[in-house]
Amino acid sequence: MSEFVFKMPDLGEGTVDAEIVAWHAKPGDAVTEDQLIVEVMTTRRPWKCRPPVSGRVVSITGGPGDKVAVGSTLIVFEVGDGAMAPVPAARPRRPRKRRHPPGNASID
Repeated sequence: MSEFVFKMPDLGEGTVDAEIVAWHAKPGDAVTEDQLIVEVMTTRRPWKCRPPVSGRVVSITGGPGDKVAVGSTLIVFEVGDGAMAPVPAARPRRPRKRRHPPGNASID
């Protein structure tokens, strides 16, 4: 497997950075090519960014309100065989039984 680094694209219009509005992917998510991953806002208009690859999200840069410079890392993907395999879900915990101290029986 290998990593693919998706950098903040040059959105034209003299843009040097963009503000993250909303993430639509988080580390561990499997994403497909051209799936919406992040919305950003430039000084002129909003943009929806889509990756040119399919893979699993390894890391993201910044959160809503943060500015990301053009050409800097925005999101890192794991690509290749097995990258799209589902991540096993955590086993749910069984609720603990409530125990009442001796002599303090209560009726629920």
